[in-house]
Amino acid sequence: MGDLTLEPDLTKFLGTGDVGVAMPPADERRPYLVLMDGAIAGRSVAVYDEPVLIGRGTACHLAIDDPAASRQHARVEINGDQAQLVDLMSTNGTYVDGQRVPGSLPLKDGSLIQIGRQLIWFEWRRRTDIESVTEMAKGLEQARQYVFSLLPDRISDGPVRVDWVYEPSTKLGGDVFGYQALDRNTAVGYMVDVSGHGVGAAMRCTTILGVLRQQALPGANFRDPGHVLSSLNDLFPMDERGGHSFAIWYGVYDLALRTLLHGSAGHHPAYLVSADRRQTEPLTVDNPRIGVSPGVRFREEVVQVPPGSTLYLFSDGAFTATDRQGRPGQLDDFVPLLSDPMVPGVGEPRRLYDEVRRRARPGPLPDDCSLMTVTFP
Repeated sequence: MGDLTLEPDLTKFLGTGDVGVAMPPADERRPYLVLMDGAIAGRSVAVYDEPVLIGRGTACHLAIDDPAASRQHARVEINGDQAQLVDLMSTNGTYVDGQRVPGSLPLKDGSLIQIGRQLIWFEWRRRTDIESVTEMAKGLEQARQYVFSLLPDRISDGPVRVDWVYEPSTKLGGDVFGYQALDRNTAVGYMVDVSGHGVGAAMRCTTILGVLRQQALPGANFRDPGHVLSSLNDLFPMDERGGHSFAIWYGVYDLALRTLLHGSAGHHPAYLVSADRRQTEPLTVDNPRIGVSPGVRFREEVVQVPPGSTLYLFSDGAFTATDRQGRPGQLDDFVPLLSDPMVPGVGEPRRLYDEVRRRARPGPLPDDCSLMTVTFP
């Protein structure tokens, strides 16, 4: 049996506007701090010659509105091509990629900084890159393309094989998915559905995706779906995130034991279909959406994965479209399609999407449609 060789894929995100101490030349590569959530999500600060001060105080270069932040909480300073974050003896601490900073810590390209519930991305970029993303965020089509660029590569060989289709609607939604290896023997996969539409929903998706890919949940055990969901619920309370919640399905596959430990939060089931297409097992756990119920501890369940079986993960855009008779789509209409015969030369996600389009009334789908299959040889 081969080793699991999925490569973790780091999310890249740049903001929708520049503020800062000083603007570098457009072609000079400089470090940027980008707020990933909250009322001014997308705002970026260029770190130039002087250190950038982060905190709750209005005199800070990057002022954040979070009661867990100290007035002068941390600073980022540059020495040549090296960046360092310094915690200024803050009351509640500063975290980088899920680890508490013991005084100071070097920052790498793509580090995720957490202060209270505020998430800040650190990246080296040219100002022209920042400006191009600023323009991109002004249009839904460009934003859709940006979300598409974050999706992981398909995997056609090995002990876990993954295929997917992502078809955005005319309204940019809040669907996103990902998968990565935790080690040579363990992989995780997840699908997220954020409430709402538009660039705001897409930005929230990129924030959640960044947290999962960077494993930037302090103290969370990413091999334990219940623990991951509980930690996400603590980090993204609805009343502090503009009233937005999200649904998620999260699974952990053990290659040696052939077990799938899974949990879900307000998400419809994933389905495990046997190799002979005769058995379709729903995989879901009755937990609330993330952000709705503070302090909830989320549960998970485990299932054995028979050889040749396929896991189907999909967003609600796969089954909610109105059909040609004017009837709103239902999950029960879609599930029987999963056990239909495969089509030679056509990937399973594409087969399903083509059938969804054939059944739906003419015109674009009303919501983004994400379909992912994971096959376990």
